[in-house]
Amino acid sequence: MNAPTPARAVTQEACGGQPRGSGNNPKWARIVNPVLNQSPVIRRKDAERLVTQKRALWVSTDQLRLNLVHEGNQREAAGAAAGYEWPSGKVVTVRELLNIGVVRPEKAITGAPALVARVPRKT
Repeated sequence: MNAPTPARAVTQEACGGQPRGSGNNPKWARIVNPVLNQSPVIRRKDAERLVTQKRALWVSTDQLRLNLVHEGNQREAAGAAAGYEWPSGKVVTVRELLNIGVVRPEKAITGAPALVARVPRKT
């Protein structure tokens, strides 16, 4: 009943454990100028599809740059920016403007639509 122990199987080297888009994982690619409000890391298969459609170019082995002149990329960029644009003719109160977080307020106020001159007083 004493049988010799079987030889241990050789472990395979897996690709797991590498973060996506880090350059070490060959299954993912990073977009350097994304137009969507999503992660800039996409599957390599999707990246190659974008390159064959002439919507992107390879910058390095794991990074690609989108062609912003392509109408498909322009359509996606317009769809992503749709919720962030000011409606034409909308009057914004100062109170609403104060709730918007901005890095450069002097630029935000010059690009904002007409402001209401008065702020409602608390009673």
